[in-house]
Amino acid sequence: MNKGKYVERESIREQAVKALHQSRVKKYFSFTAEQGKLSWTENETAVNERKADAGKYGLLTKSKLKGEEVIGAYRTLLVVEDVFLVLKNILDMRPFWHKCDDNIEGHVLLAVWSYLLYKTMETLMEKQGLDLSAPRALNAIKEVRAVEVAMREKAIWKLMKVPAEAEQVFEAVGVKNLKSRFNQWACGAPAYCYQPRFINKRQRAETQNEPSEVRN
Repeated sequence: MNKGKYVERESIREQAVKALHQSRVKKYFSFTAEQGKLSWTENETAVNERKADAGKYGLLTKSKLKGEEVIGAYRTLLVVEDVFLVLKNILDMRPFWHKCDDNIEGHVLLAVWSYLLYKTMETLMEKQGLDLSAPRALNAIKEVRAVEVAMREKAIWKLMKVPAEAEQVFEAVGVKNLKSRFNQWACGAPAYCYQPRFINKRQRAETQNEPSEVRN
């Protein structure tokens, strides 16, 4: 190679070593650097040995388990890793900072329930022959929209948007007619009312019609 950004021999050599190190292919190539020139060759022996091992994976253990049992245990580990992947990424169960054990236990319980529903949905879709991944199914369900269109004596809700894939998912889990089921729910559904999750001491006292304690 006669063209390049670096001309000095040492600069060329340093950049070549850096590139091979970052790419993790140092043992597969050798090179010589000269003034304004870089020459390299491929280590055919090392490359062929790597190709022969491609697709093979080795497990090393100190246990007395048989080979089949070691493979089974490792697959169990893969399942556990898949669970955490689903919880953190697909179900958006990002880490939260809790201040008491009850909140921690509640968070874990909610995560387990969410994963149970996720796997149940995945199993039911597979039984129905629905060619749809669970993450894609969840995204389709998230696109379902309903709005409160009027408020007289009671709230009036209307189903606005139901993607075709969402209907397929609901049918797979046993909801055959989503619009009909929604209308049944809407008949007694309350109006939307936002209530803050956390209120301070003064607000709580005012809500309970109790005098609040004020300190300077």
